[in-house]
Amino acid sequence: MAKRPKTIDDVMRFILANAPPEGVKIKKSPFKGRRFEYDLVDGAISELHAQGRFLDLEAYDIKGTKDMWNTEEGKNNELARKATKQLIKKLQEEQPDKELTQITYETFSKYPINRYQTTLGGMLVSIPGYKNSPYATLKDLIDADPELEQYRDFQPYDMKSAPQNTWNKPDGSKNYELARHATKTLLNKLQKDQVNKTLAEILTEIILDTFYKYPINKYGTTLGGMICNVHENSPYDALKKLIDNDPEFKEYRDFQPYDMQMAPLNTWHKPDGSKKFELARHSTKTLLNKLQKDQPNKKLTEILTEITTDTFYKYTINKYQTTLGGMIQEVHESSPYQALKDLAENDPEYTEFLPVIETLRHRAD
Repeated sequence: MAKRPKTIDDVMRFILANAPPEGVKIKKSPFKGRRFEYDLVDGAISELHAQGRFLDLEAYDIKGTKDMWNTEEGKNNELARKATKQLIKKLQEEQPDKELTQITYETFSKYPINRYQTTLGGMLVSIPGYKNSPYATLKDLIDADPELEQYRDFQPYDMKSAPQNTWNKPDGSKNYELARHATKTLLNKLQKDQVNKTLAEILTEIILDTFYKYPINKYGTTLGGMICNVHENSPYDALKKLIDNDPEFKEYRDFQPYDMQMAPLNTWHKPDGSKKFELARHSTKTLLNKLQKDQPNKKLTEILTEITTDTFYKYTINKYQTTLGGMIQEVHESSPYQALKDLAENDPEYTEFLPVIETLRHRAD
């Protein structure tokens, strides 16, 4: 004999038989042992609400409800947002010091959101767009709820337990776009906190500790994980990738590793230990261009004869206030003659000045 189909009345009777009295505290969900289709549960709860009963009860409070978090994309996301918001409100009531960034998978799976002891681990697993991710779940609510508009800048890296592979794409490549967003947020915060400094000054002062220890936003986020995973702990690499890819920083695309006050290790040497003559020539040429710009009434031949070791050590060559003492010491043994000769021999723009440069060979600075 075929079983009688379950009805909305069956669900209502089940709820009425198991619901705890108002004010009575329970330790486990009271709605276990029966499985009903979501549409029946939804209909039963709607009927009870219409009667003014169990107004705090939702379909997700009935354990084992079938197809509640339908695999069809977008189905019941609104219900999921309602559940997530209920979780956040409960946390605010009971743990006012707990921040959005501290919510984890365990918070969803073990923290009861109401008097029915409902937890939301199953929701995280079942909603396709959430993919078991607390961040994706929170972000879906934040982006859809006007009450949470102030948190729409919330990023995955703001979570204390950031999603796995936050800094990598599904194919394993590095998520440079997200890293650039984080680095830009850091720069904006530094500018906001140091209004008396130019961005050029700020760029030169950034060190590894800036990424590891400087909070970039209201969530207290630091970027140690990002700089380690994406840029191999290189502040210059992080800054340069942002500058080269963001039109807002176009004027800083001349930024070089030697412009940083704490220049990257081996700025002037290649991995095999050989000297970076090409980079050294670039810096020497920048020095000559600056000297010509600052002394428009002098010919380059005259400027060349006046260059000393002090010129490299003390003369600022650009808006970053860079000097080239480190370069001339590490690449050219503190010899202006060697630096200028190497440039002239390798750059056609300066070949004609080799005879003038030769006069510097035996000069003591």
